[in-house]
Amino acid sequence: MFDLLLFTIVLCLALFLFIIVLGENLYSLMIEEQVNYLRLIVSYAALPLPRDTGLLPEPVQRYLSFAGAGTCASAESVRMKYHGKARYGKKGRWLVLGGECAFSIAVPGFWWRATLAYLPGVWLDRFDYYVDHRAGMNLNLFSLIPLSNINNSEIVSPALFRYLSCTPLFPMVHAHCTFIQWHPVDNTAARAVITDGTVSAEALVRFDERGWMESMNCIHESSTTNGQPAPGLVSCLYSSYFDFNGYRIPEVTEAEFILPDGERFEAEYILDSIDFEPCITKIHGDGA
Repeated sequence: MFDLLLFTIVLCLALFLFIIVLGENLYSLMIEEQVNYLRLIVSYAALPLPRDTGLLPEPVQRYLSFAGAGTCASAESVRMKYHGKARYGKKGRWLVLGGECAFSIAVPGFWWRATLAYLPGVWLDRFDYYVDHRAGMNLNLFSLIPLSNINNSEIVSPALFRYLSCTPLFPMVHAHCTFIQWHPVDNTAARAVITDGTVSAEALVRFDERGWMESMNCIHESSTTNGQPAPGLVSCLYSSYFDFNGYRIPEVTEAEFILPDGERFEAEYILDSIDFEPCITKIHGDGA
């Protein structure tokens, strides 16, 4: 009787582990599809020419000078690893997280993966992307059980804002790409508009007297067909700037999201590593 019980327990554990491994492999295939697609787009995208930054609002010019964006060469893409913490709601329990992400520079595009330790031995996998005008937000338990997956047109604009909110990590995009336009507000703020095809997103960006980009807030939170706020990032705070390859970029980013169920989600990301993929020789575009 004991042997049968032990065999049943071992069999259940083996089956559970097999399902976890299978789910992880299927999840990885889904991620790899978007990663490869973004890499393909980057390889064919025309390199943007340097733009006339003298026409930008004064706070933006101050930021570009501080960040070194106008003095260093551009790049094709950037890839990062990070760690941090996150919580659901204002009073939720902080969860440890870690992950990696990548952004294209010639055209708006990114993928973002995070693993959250929910309980010992229990983790959540999050994978978000914006590739070729399509966006997705995926949250799975054990990389296998879908908890909240959405990939419709309602999150395209929020995903585009998320790309914009991450540009302090690769500031050369503001000196080379005209798909981000700036409009003056005052001597400490400017309005940024990012456009990709027929979709756009707007943000109010604040700077300090040194040139630091301090914060970015979505001006018009997108709405779903039922009038609820569309899921996605809505605000960011940047701090702990440091020098890297001639640029000044923030080490710490605090972000606030709206989840598909309407709940607020807060996260703090601390940069572990960053790698700029250099440009290869190919035809330049107009930066649009």
